[in-house]
Formats: sequence, structure tokens, C-alpha cells
Amino acid sequence: MTRFSGSKFLSALQPRSVAKYAFQLAIIGIGYFVLANATSALASFYSSTIPMWPPSGLALAGVLVCGLRVWPAILVAAFAAALPAGFADAEAADSVLRPLGAAAGSTLEALVGGYLINIWAQGCRAFDTPAGVLKFALVVLGPSALIGALVHAGSLYLAADAQWNSLLASGAVRWLRESAGALVVAPAVVLWAVGSFRPFDPDKVLSSSLGIVAAILVGLIAFSPLFEHSAARNALAFLAPLPLLWSALSGGERDTATGVLILSCFAAWGALAGGGPFAPATPDDPFLLLVAFLISISVVSLALSAHVAGRRRADVKLRHQEQILRAMFGQSTVGIAQIDTAGRFTLANNRFCRMVGRSAPELLQLRIQDLIDPDDLPQLTNLMRHAVQAAEGFAFEARHVLPDGSRRWVRNNFSAIADSSGAVRHLTLAAEDVTDRRRATEELQRAHDDLSKALDERTGRLEHATEVLRTEIDQRKRVEAALKHDIAERRKAQEALMESEWRFRTVIQGVTDYAIFMLDRSGYITNWNMGAQRIHQYTAAESVGQHFSRFYTEEEQQRGEPARALHLAAYEGKCVVEGWRVRRDKSLFWASAVIEAVRDEVGTLAGFVNITRDMTERREAQASLERAQEQLAQSQKMEALGQLTGSIAHDFNNLLMIVSGHAQLLRRRLTDPKHLQAIDAVHSCSSARCAETFSSNATSRTTSGLSRSTLRSSNWRSSISRSMRATPCPAAARSRYRRATSR
Repeated sequence: MTRFSGSKFLSALQPRSVAKYAFQLAIIGIGYFVLANATSALASFYSSTIPMWPPSGLALAGVLVCGLRVWPAILVAAFAAALPAGFADAEAADSVLRPLGAAAGSTLEALVGGYLINIWAQGCRAFDTPAGVLKFALVVLGPSALIGALVHAGSLYLAADAQWNSLLASGAVRWLRESAGALVVAPAVVLWAVGSFRPFDPDKVLSSSLGIVAAILVGLIAFSPLFEHSAARNALAFLAPLPLLWSALSGGERDTATGVLILSCFAAWGALAGGGPFAPATPDDPFLLLVAFLISISVVSLALSAHVAGRRRADVKLRHQEQILRAMFGQSTVGIAQIDTAGRFTLANNRFCRMVGRSAPELLQLRIQDLIDPDDLPQLTNLMRHAVQAAEGFAFEARHVLPDGSRRWVRNNFSAIADSSGAVRHLTLAAEDVTDRRRATEELQRAHDDLSKALDERTGRLEHATEVLRTEIDQRKRVEAALKHDIAERRKAQEALMESEWRFRTVIQGVTDYAIFMLDRSGYITNWNMGAQRIHQYTAAESVGQHFSRFYTEEEQQRGEPARALHLAAYEGKCVVEGWRVRRDKSLFWASAVIEAVRDEVGTLAGFVNITRDMTERREAQASLERAQEQLAQSQKMEALGQLTGSIAHDFNNLLMIVSGHAQLLRRRLTDPKHLQAIDAVHSCSSARCAETFSSNATSRTTSGLSRSTLRSSNWRSSISRSMRATPCPAAARSRYRRATSR
């Protein structure tokens, strides 16, 4: 049954689904409306009550085929069909209440009947079995028609069209008409709507045509008002089951339902016309006999047709299975045969015949004991006797004697087949040629014996090897214990190393006075510490991955100093260099850099470590110290020169004193005026120079040295002579000295 469930809601909104749904509503609504008006027109034409209501069957068939969602079409069509002729002139309550009640009753009747048949009688497949037909009839006669009759009777009472005392009779008539219409029309519509149309079969078409033609002929002769009604003609009504029986036996459920519909239409036509065996005594009497006839032929014929169709389907299935079994039996790769309790063959397939080397007719004249080797025959006889008595199967391997006298090993699996009384009448055996397997088993046994011998020999060697292996295992256990201890110690050492490395990294990262960073073998920076960031003014993100030559000046980069430093460190292990380096802001600083090579355990160069220290302040302090030391040495030199000059001046003064003294002694002895004048000039000049020398010596002591131009003179004599020339002698003494020397 089609429902608007949650999983199908979106698919139901597709244009194709909507168009299909609209088409279903139109077909059901139009069919219901046309059929209802035709039935009402026929009843009005004959001025009689309606014996059955075919639209109820069409509505029920629509719900079974299309689902509960077609209820709007049934409701609208039933309401439109129930409207009276003078609807526009009637009052609202009188004109709407009765058709509305009829429409509601017809809709509820179809919905309840369809729902119950779907959940109880398998819906449209209810006509496949007699039980399904019976359930369909019970639902139609029970809740479905009763609900429609009750709703219709209630609407009549509310519209004041029926009195309370006649309400039961009106409801009963409505129930019988609805039941008859549903039982007659619904099966035919459903079976024609959901039935499969197989390829054209002349026999089937002829059989169906004969059934339909026979139903039409019987209906015309026995029920139609075209012929004059007589007592002899009433007896022809007993011919009605014949075409239905023919359709049920030779046709199918669809042909039977069609025949029921045809006969029912002719019977209802005759009853409406007042003729036939089912005509009421008066026009107002109900058609009880006709309704009973319609219900009986519908239910019985449909049940019989379902039973015959079920038997026919079972027969077809059994034939198909028999064909499959025969094909399996004939083409099986296993030999299959059947014997009686005495051992005589009753059936054998081709594989078994080839296995024993005999044809099927030959086997049917033999017993299984004739094929078994005499040595194996007693065991087979005992097993067969036990199988017949206990009705149990057994498996038996024996040598079969072929027509040429050779032997073939065959494994027979016997199964006991009992009849309905439980007595075993036959034994079925499945034979399998195991000659090759037996031969392989014998060869395998010989190989097993040889292997056992070889195994015994190998066992001794293996025991010796086991002892050696145990010794080696013990030794390996000791080695393993030592290795475990060594591994534990190494793990501890590794953990200590990792902790030490972590501490070292922490220390390195915390050092701010030294720029420490690692280089790969090409000179690219791989890590960066805080000291490097402080000195070079580059962050780790800006430096890692860059070449360390960026810290050199352009002149050094052009000279290839970075590559030379790496080359020297790689070959000598260390490169120590001092020079100017460039910061991020392009400023220069004097750096002391150490580049050391880092090698792995096998001595392969892994990279370099660069340690750089900013030596700018130290270099400036060293330069200041050197300048101070130079000034100190210069002052010490000046002081020593001043002391030397003082000492020379003191000695010169002593000489002048001696010259002055001797000049005085010589003056006492000379009498010549010229000589005396010269001596006086010498005495006065020496006295003046002596006084000047004493004064200069005193001044040099107080000022701690002479001027730099004087201290840098070549010798003390030139200094003294310049001093003497700088100090003027008395004019008289100079003139006397000149005259004396000229003489």
C-alpha cells in the first residue's frame, strides 16, 4: 500500500510523482462519479431500489491499488454523486447534510476496508489463496460495509429523511448493497489492475474467452429481461456456476472475477427489471435473495479459483524442482543410485554407470552385492541390515569388481528412505571413486614409514643439537642479561645526557655576553641564542636559515673571509679571528670570534659552532691604556733628561767656577793692562754664566723638566752654547775679551 511516509515525502513531491497522483485521483473520482450516476439512473429507469452499489467496490479497489492517499477523489466523487437534482433551490442544511454523510460513509468504508485488508490479508494478494479470499470477504461484510451503512443512516437521521423505527432497516439495506458491490466489483478491478500480462498464449486466450462468453450467455438466458420470465427459465439460474467453475479450473483468478462481475450485472439487471429468479415481490422489498446469490458466487468462486491457482503454482514449482533435480541427478559428478532392501538397483545416474563400468539396463538387473569384492561383502551385508532396521545411513568403502576383472575402490554413502509408515523401502547411495585416493594413501603410508625412520634418526641428532642449543641459549641469556644491564646503564646515561643537554641548552640560551649559534656545513645558521640577539640585534626568526657572512663587512665578504674561516675551522678544528663585524643597524663593533668544527661519532663534519664576543669596549680601553703608558714613558724620559741637564749644568758651573778662580789668580800675577783687561772679561763672563746656569738649574727642578724642543736636542754642548748665546755678557767684558784674543 502506498503511503506518504517520511522517507517517501520528498520523492512524492517530484513532478512525475505529482502527475501520477493527480492521474490516479482523476481516474478514481471520474469512475466513481460515472458509475454512481449510471447505477442511480438505472434504478430510476426501472423505478426500483438498487440491489448492489458498484461504486463501493471501485473505491475499495482504488485504495488497495493506489493507497490511502486517494481518499480525496472518493470523497469528492461521492459527494457530487449524492447531490440532489434541486440542490440550488434547497436549503443549505437539507441539501448538504445528506450528500456529505453519504460521501463520508463511502470514504470511511473504503479506507477502513483497504487498511484492514492490507494489514490482515496481504492487500492486493488477498485473492491468491482461499484464506485471503475469506479474510477479504469478512472485512467487506464486517467493519467496512458496517461503517459505511452506519454513517449513511446517521446522516439520514440528522437530515430528518428517516425515522428512528426505520433507521435499522435502512442501514441493513445499505450494508447489503455496499457488501455486494464491494465483493463483486473490487476483485475484478484489483486483479485487472495489478495482474501481469504474459506473452500471448492461444490456449490461455481461448480458455479465458470461453469462460467470459459462457458467463455472458448464461446471464442473458437466465437473468436478463430480454427474454420472457417463466418457471422453466428460473431453473436455468443453476447454470450460473458452470462458467465460473470453468474459469476457476482452466483460467485464473482474473477470469473468475470477471465472470462473477458479468453474471452479477445480468442478475441485478433482471432483478431491477422485475424479472428473473431474484425479482422481489414488490418494488420496495429488499433484494435479499439476489444479494445472497451475489455474495455466495463471488466468495465461493474466488476461493475455488485461488485454490486452483495455488495448486497450479505449486505444480509448476514442483515440476521446475523436478527438472532441476533430474538435471542434478543426471549431470552430477558423484555417482548416485537407489537400491531396495534386498540390494537390487532401481535407479542409477550416468556417473555411477561409468564408475562401475556397466550400463543402466545392466545395473537394473543386478544387485549391489554382485559388484562388491567377496572379501568386503560380509561387512556390507551387516551394515545394510542395520540400516534397514534402524533407518540410519552409513558410509562404506569397498572394492568394486569391474567387468574386466579389475578392482576399483569406491566410497558409498548410504541413506535410508522410509515411507509414510516409517518402514525403510529403499536405500540411496552416493558413490565416489577413491581409487586414486587409496593409492595416494598407500603411497603416503609408505612415505610415512620412511619418514618415521628418518625422523628417528633425526631425533637423535636433534637431541644432541638441543643440548648444544640449550647451552647456547643459557649463554645467550647471560649475554642478554648483560646487554639488558648495559642497555639500562646506557638509558640512564642517555637520560643524564639529555638532561645535561637540556641544561646546556638552557645555559646557552641564557648567556647574553656571548653570541653562540650553530652553523651547518655550508655556513647557514641553524639556531640562535639571546646573546647573539643582543650583540647582532637580529631575532631568531630573522637569523635562522641565513648565511653567517651577513655579519662581515663588505670588504671581508669580497675577500672571501667567511668561506676561508669555515675552511680553516673544518681542516684545523678551530678558527680564531678578531675583526670588525656589522650589526643589524649597519653599525660596526670589534668582535672576537671562534669557529669550531662539530663532528659526529665517525668523524664526519656535521657543522660549526660560532662563539662571538663584543670586544669594542675592551679595545677602546686597551687603546686608552696604551696612550697613558706612552705619555707616562714620555714624562719619565723628560724627567730623566731634566735630571741629566741639571747634572751637566752643575758640572759646567763647577768648571766656570774653576775658570773664574784661575782667572782671579792669573790676574794677580799679570801686570800687563791688556792681559788684565782680558782676564777681567773672562772673569766677568764666567761669573755671569755661572749665575745663569744656577738659575736655569733651579728652574728645571721646580718645573720638572725643560721644554720638548730643548729635551730633543742632539747633545748637551749645543744646549749650553745656545744658553750662553742667549745670555748677554757685559759689553765691556766682551770688548776686552775680544781685544785680548786679537792680540
